[in-house]
Amino acid sequence: MAFRIQQKVGVQAPATQVWDILADLDAWKRWNPLYTKAEGRLSIGAPLVLTRTLPGDGNRVLETRVVDWVPDSQLIWSRKVGFMATSLGYLELEVLGEEACVLAAGEIFNGLGSDLLPRPLRRDLRNGFFALCEAAKAHAELSWSNADERYKTECRNASRMAMNAGAVDVTPVKKADPIMTFGRQPPKRK
Repeated sequence: MAFRIQQKVGVQAPATQVWDILADLDAWKRWNPLYTKAEGRLSIGAPLVLTRTLPGDGNRVLETRVVDWVPDSQLIWSRKVGFMATSLGYLELEVLGEEACVLAAGEIFNGLGSDLLPRPLRRDLRNGFFALCEAAKAHAELSWSNADERYKTECRNASRMAMNAGAVDVTPVKKADPIMTFGRQPPKRK
């Protein structure tokens, strides 16, 4: 059985501003109340070691791998959580306007026994993701309000381009084929 724990928050700053904060892994220890330490680099397949801090659980070191990352948009990592269970952690940004976005933080648990995660831990994780979102929001909005006009113009232009580009469409090539293609499906051959 699969389940998701997620929190979202609206941010009055461009997605590029929020992404700059999220992508600076070394700085997580200064602002991130859930993942108080992050070591690694943003590269698909690269190891990412996170120290997660939860009440009653203390500091837990999570050895993960970067599954995907898209600048100004998302960071996804994976880890084993049991013999036949995995989790996908993520930070995602949705552009709402030139100076507004939504930050989502969460984790998807999947596999045998993943539904056995105790309810108090689920609650603590949900609260942790809420604290992460609120801290990133406060940090982004403060740094945005103090940014110079040239930087603000660059961020607005990047947000405008992201809004015009639209979301990436991920569709399966065919039902039996597990390979995914980005964008439109290739034309059918006769």
